[in-house]
Amino acid sequence: MTGFTTIRIAGLLGMAGALAAAVPVLAGTAFAGTAFDGVYRGESVVKGGIEGVCGKNRPFTKRVTNGSFEYDWDPKEGGLLTVQIADDGTVSGTRTYGRGRQVTASGKVTGNMMEIEMTGKQCTRHLSLKKG
Repeated sequence: MTGFTTIRIAGLLGMAGALAAAVPVLAGTAFAGTAFDGVYRGESVVKGGIEGVCGKNRPFTKRVTNGSFEYDWDPKEGGLLTVQIADDGTVSGTRTYGRGRQVTASGKVTGNMMEIEMTGKQCTRHLSLKKG
């Protein structure tokens, strides 16, 4: 064997070893938030803003699938926000829509309760939801 071939084979064996070591780690990793999948029910409450712009307090139901759900923040301007739930229950999402407007979601899932603050340019809402 030439020196180049020996180095090449050694490099390939090293890469194969690294991949073999990584496979058990990857196999044991759950996708973010899948433990929180299910139907959540509760209410969406206006915490700030003008009712005529922000809407009223209302019952609210959402299905979480693969650790996320979509929230239609401003149907007139296409403010569809994807909300993600991480393995530790942290809830987050940000979306810019319409004429430079932005909406953010932040919160936490603890046990079977989800608490989220949704904040946009003119409104703030609080979602208080229970799984089941």
